[in-house]
Amino acid sequence: MLVSDWLSRILHQSLSFVFMLQVLSEVLGTVEARAQLVMPSLLPALASNLGSTNQQIRSTATTAMDALVAVVPPGQLLQSSSHIVMHSSSVRSKVILVEKLGGLLPQVYRYQPQLVVKQVLPTAFALAQEARGELKPPAVQLLAILAQLMGAPALLGHAASVSSVVESKVRDLLPSGWA
Repeated sequence: MLVSDWLSRILHQSLSFVFMLQVLSEVLGTVEARAQLVMPSLLPALASNLGSTNQQIRSTATTAMDALVAVVPPGQLLQSSSHIVMHSSSVRSKVILVEKLGGLLPQVYRYQPQLVVKQVLPTAFALAQEARGELKPPAVQLLAILAQLMGAPALLGHAASVSSVVESKVRDLLPSGWA
């Protein structure tokens, strides 16, 4: 009897959380100007839920994340997303955030290339060093986008300034013909 009560409580909490995420994704559009104020605490919470094993929570968190991306300036999202990718332990969260990060890069690089160099390159290099399994495709994708934006020689130059190991790993992950 105790196990069924425990499972019932977990299900109730899970459904409450899903409802909260649904409300959040609807509210973000209406409080667009204030979304930037809550983003530093909201983004890590959303990121952790992007990696949830519960499909409903993961799906709702993705919807809320899309709503956040729609209302927060790309440069701000880029900084916070890079930080979370660099320090998150959840592979699922990293995969989804790297995908979102890749979509923000062209918008930000056009006007703030130094921000991309400062915030995203360290994240991309760290991701390249741990790129195996599920993390390899997003690492390759992120490096390819960076190489397209800044040029492969510049990307490799930045990697070489970190270490020869990082340069070698980045060179190995870049699509053939780019390195």
